[in-house]
Amino acid sequence: MAENGRLHYLAYGSNLHPLRLTQRVPSARLLDTVRLKGYQLHFNKRGRDSSAKCNLVPSKKAQDHSFTALYQIDKRHKMLLDQVEGCGQGYQEVDLEIEYRSTKISCFTYFAQQSHLDTTLQPYHWYKNLVVHGARYLDFPSSYIQSFCNVASITDPDTDRNRTMQQLIMQIKDFSPEKHQQNRSGLWQ
Repeated sequence: MAENGRLHYLAYGSNLHPLRLTQRVPSARLLDTVRLKGYQLHFNKRGRDSSAKCNLVPSKKAQDHSFTALYQIDKRHKMLLDQVEGCGQGYQEVDLEIEYRSTKISCFTYFAQQSHLDTTLQPYHWYKNLVVHGARYLDFPSSYIQSFCNVASITDPDTDRNRTMQQLIMQIKDFSPEKHQQNRSGLWQ
């Protein structure tokens, strides 16, 4: 999983978009997208703000899959990601072996802890929009993106947080790799 002091992180949900992730983890570098077989994305994790967050859920159906983003991060920044994700306080770290460019590699991601699963909650509008904009940026299939658009969402009652997240979404809409000093040709190199 570690390569020259760097780790492979499999992002989904609100961490898909590189602007969002690099604001949380400065060393994050997008490598590619990965179709993760045997998993489905659900909004069934209770967040610290009591709204629904994304979770990867194992599936027994062979045709099920989720689209994810593979990032590299510096080992020294992993604790930043653990902290913002609530590792041990809602999410648990999971090591996965995935196929990347015809090679098996180890990576980590986060799954919801059993104690934080709740199918009755809805995500806030801003959270759902972060997921949708990340998926669009990464050119995920339109039917996959539409499945997120179809998820019912609610207004965040915390007006300050809502305003901050709306500003982030505006930055994401205006985002270009050149402004972010990254190199992109189709997918990022």
